[in-house]
Amino acid sequence: MSHTAIITQTNEFLNSIQNHMLSPKNMMNIANNQKPNFYKPRVVEKKKANISNLVRQKMFIPGKKDTLFWIFYILKNGFDKYNLIGSNEYVYEKEVKVSYIDKIRENKKQLRQSNFNKLSVCENELINEEIITLKTFQVLCSLEKIQFCFINSNIIYSDAFAELEIESELAPEIGTELDVNVNDKYKNVNVIHKTNSNHYALEIDGYTMIGNYIKTKYKIDNLEKPIKSIGNYKVDELKQFMKYFKLPVVDDNGKSLTKPKLYDTIFNLLCV
Repeated sequence: MSHTAIITQTNEFLNSIQNHMLSPKNMMNIANNQKPNFYKPRVVEKKKANISNLVRQKMFIPGKKDTLFWIFYILKNGFDKYNLIGSNEYVYEKEVKVSYIDKIRENKKQLRQSNFNKLSVCENELINEEIITLKTFQVLCSLEKIQFCFINSNIIYSDAFAELEIESELAPEIGTELDVNVNDKYKNVNVIHKTNSNHYALEIDGYTMIGNYIKTKYKIDNLEKPIKSIGNYKVDELKQFMKYFKLPVVDDNGKSLTKPKLYDTIFNLLCV
């Protein structure tokens, strides 16, 4: 191949790749032809807030595993102190729980007078278990003189029920102005709900709803034993329970439910 032919072939090759070379002219064209958002800063999408940390329908569920304990902590110390808990959350939680073991031991006589038995179970939960039960929550509230009202889908319990029932009976007979005073009295009672996911929620300003809850929930007197043993009831008494919850007392064939069947149904409804 002659020298002239080689030059001609080289020029043709260079011309064929001209548009793909990073020449000053091509770089200018690239910059001018970019879409306006080419240099748009990258926006980091915010993570969706954990639903357990949000207030939904005036309910607050602590975004921590032991929701019941942290509700107690908030009732004792307030939201501000709760929000200041740092990254050493687990260590701090254990420190607080262990401190209450000492308080339980120091106040055993007082607690037993309030019908709290088997306190060793509460001590074990505080030091060894990841979550506390309602019994331990109730003991902690008793130590700190915190009044609460517990509610699930079917029942209501309060450690101040006698007082609440009196006010509930009087409320329809008194005027609006006095109703405010009734609510002021409820302000010391904190309303705790058990959710369908077996977490616990603190109702914000729940005291304003206590009157309604009393009218729509079945009252129990003991969180540990919401219903007595089967031997304490007659069949007719169990049927009255069923009537209260608007449940049939006969099976699909029209045959009356047996006493054990009635009792089991009611037990499951009242179980907390």
